[in-house]
Amino acid sequence: MKSATVRKLKTKNRQTPDQSLLTNTVPAALAARRDLGNLRYDYPLILTSDARATDQDFIFTLSGVIDQILQEIAPPGGTGEQLRSHILRLEQEIRTLVQHGISGSLIELWELAAANLIGAADNSDSLEHSIDEARNALPVDGKIGGGEIVDCDGDMPARIMALACSAVRETRAENFRLRVNRLIVRLTDILHADYTKSDKARTSDSLKRSVGTGYEQVFDFDEMSRILSFGAARDLLSKSRRQRIENTLKALESQKFFALTPTPDSSIYEYEFDSCAVAVKEFQHRMLELVALIKAIHIADLEIANIYKESKHDSYFDRFDETSISTQDLAMFPPYLVYLDDEHLQDTGLSEILAILSSSTPIKILFQTNTILSSLNDPEGPFSTGFHSAQLATMAIGINSAYVLQSGNAGLFRLRGQIIGGLNFEGPALFSIFSGSSATANVPPYLMSAAAAEARAFPTFIFNPAAGPDWASRFRIEDNPQADMPWPVHHQEYQDQDILRISEDVAFTVADFAACDERYAGYFDKLPENQDQDDQVSLAGFLEEENEETDSSIPFVSIVDENNILHRILVTDRLVQATRRYASAWRSIQELGGIGNSHAENLISRERENWQRENRPQPAAKPDTLEISEISVEETTNTVEEAPDVAAEPEPAEPDPADETSSDDAYIETLRCTTCNECTQINNRMFAYNDNMQAFIADPDAGTFKEMVEAAESCQVCIIHPGVPRNQDEADLPELLVRAEDFA
Repeated sequence: MKSATVRKLKTKNRQTPDQSLLTNTVPAALAARRDLGNLRYDYPLILTSDARATDQDFIFTLSGVIDQILQEIAPPGGTGEQLRSHILRLEQEIRTLVQHGISGSLIELWELAAANLIGAADNSDSLEHSIDEARNALPVDGKIGGGEIVDCDGDMPARIMALACSAVRETRAENFRLRVNRLIVRLTDILHADYTKSDKARTSDSLKRSVGTGYEQVFDFDEMSRILSFGAARDLLSKSRRQRIENTLKALESQKFFALTPTPDSSIYEYEFDSCAVAVKEFQHRMLELVALIKAIHIADLEIANIYKESKHDSYFDRFDETSISTQDLAMFPPYLVYLDDEHLQDTGLSEILAILSSSTPIKILFQTNTILSSLNDPEGPFSTGFHSAQLATMAIGINSAYVLQSGNAGLFRLRGQIIGGLNFEGPALFSIFSGSSATANVPPYLMSAAAAEARAFPTFIFNPAAGPDWASRFRIEDNPQADMPWPVHHQEYQDQDILRISEDVAFTVADFAACDERYAGYFDKLPENQDQDDQVSLAGFLEEENEETDSSIPFVSIVDENNILHRILVTDRLVQATRRYASAWRSIQELGGIGNSHAENLISRERENWQRENRPQPAAKPDTLEISEISVEETTNTVEEAPDVAAEPEPAEPDPADETSSDDAYIETLRCTTCNECTQINNRMFAYNDNMQAFIADPDAGTFKEMVEAAESCQVCIIHPGVPRNQDEADLPELLVRAEDFA
């Protein structure tokens, strides 16, 4: 056990943080990504002005648009290499402009970037020709060329959600208009047909108006009216039905949820709010009109089909109220979207959020958190507000009826389909997004949000109650990096302070995420210069230790300074405890996602034990003993005389030649076979299955030694032993023998 002094180094927490500890540094795993300008990734995004939720193409990536253009105009191979090089330079220049805060449409930044590159080029003719060719292939409509190009920042979650909500709203408006306008036309036709059969339509004045001016002298409209009235049919609409159809038409034509003709904004009502209470109040305030409209739609459907029965339907529609509305009915109308963030959590109250998510209302909540870990100077205490914000989505999953999506800002583009899915979900939904925006972070918001997902501090997951009947179909965590691991592990190479090259596998933990932001400097400390490196252990390794040596180990994380020099910094107890807590939460999420499920593992363990117990080799049976009465005295005497001396060493039994197997022969440990089919797929004459569906070598001469070695290499449990080649003249034997040594 090390001295108490060493233990004290680990347990102290700095009350006066040394901010310089994290100045101009990044976690070791992010060093190669520090300059995003030289990387191709999802951002910047192009936000479109013309989109529908059906195609999900309401946002595009700059790199995706460039790739599509190059695929169209650049010939494969060396012929198109110069063109590809020029356009990729243009892409990088556009990316640089966006990172410097220049905004505008894609076509505007395209022209600016082209002017910069051409102006700085020595030989600009070929570059200009390439850019012009690509420019001609760029769609200039509102969907791509006219779309706004933006970088990853704190406003991005709200902008993407607003755009997605607009796409859903426009799609529903289009479907609503088609349905309701059709109902209006058909109901109007019913009334018009009834009018033409009425006495009113047969008056001389009505007939004169129907024929038009200029024919007054040709027809005798009074006589025509008398003749038509004499033979008129009398199957007119009843007074009650006419009144019902007229009331239905009035309800359809006066509704305020959608404009019945396309407009720049098809919605008349407002559907986006910054308060849960206001959103709920507006939804309830519109409920009476919503009930009347849905009632009118159902009545219209019945009247058009001519199946409305007053004796049956009048009583039903007299009682029609909000309890009669289904979630499918609500899905015709725009979703309500509430924008919340960390600052609203205390004002809004967690109970209001959970009350909405527990209801059947179509209210969607975007909860944007900008802080996961709180600073040491937080008056509410360590990890208080930030911890609750990060755990909101996990709490919402427990409701089991709301759509829940949690993601960092960096992953929003790839989850655009799931965002649309949540907005189209018939019930409430929560979108919990970490923006990664921080004035004190040493990395841009894109990397900060990606780091939160990597560190399991803000993992990505989707819970969709409509996806299926069980958790396997409802819950998804595969969007996380290395989702089956406690922490993602990356191989990195750096220089240490002695300019020695370091190559190591680095796990990315919550402490590494904290090292991205200077405000968390209080959770770290410098390692003493004379500290024995044998006492130092990475935080990931420290958390894995379960023996008393943990008490003497110093947990650290690696950071890289602006000169790309590797340093180690000590992780204090408070951050160690937080990392344990987040690791435990991630373990629970993994179980929900079907990774390392403890119930399944316990069941497998019990079944394995049962199988081993049932298939355990039984001891050889003892020979049957004879009854004394069956043996004669003479036989007994002879037996004793011929018996060997019990004190003498027994001679070894002669082996049965039939059971003798040469060590040079190929063989399979048949009892261990898992029936993976690998060997039989290579050669089903050489390898076969017995009655228990376990492999054995049926005919070693039915194939080559190469096939025997390949089967051994492909065997999942390594039970095939190739032995020595039966054909010493087979090709490539030296190489095959070397490969076979691993399975001797």
